[in-house]
Amino acid sequence: MEKEEELSKKLDVLETDYRKEKQQIEETIQDVHHENQIFRREVESLADYVRYMAKKEEATGTEALQQAYRFLQEAQEEGQMVVKKTLNKLDDKQEEQRLSYQKQRTTYEEDILLARKERNV
Repeated sequence: MEKEEELSKKLDVLETDYRKEKQQIEETIQDVHHENQIFRREVESLADYVRYMAKKEEATGTEALQQAYRFLQEAQEEGQMVVKKTLNKLDDKQEEQRLSYQKQRTTYEEDILLARKERNV
């Protein structure tokens, strides 16, 4: 009985740790999405500012305006790549964590069953 209780406690701790880690990863994913939204808004704001300055300084050639837009587009694309990489890493970490949890949980459950069988013999 003592061994079963010890294994049950370990299983409870495993479950609690799994839920905490899962929650942390989910919160990090939400943070990444939020930061991405902020970044996109800032890039759009810069694009609006470039348009405003272009209208104000009509003497400026379209080449400079095109270059500014190209820089903004490149920044946005690089930002998207960073977000995508980060989210992929987080997804991989979450999947790794889930598989590890399932493996450990199965082991504990099997050990609990074994301990019950030994006790009943």
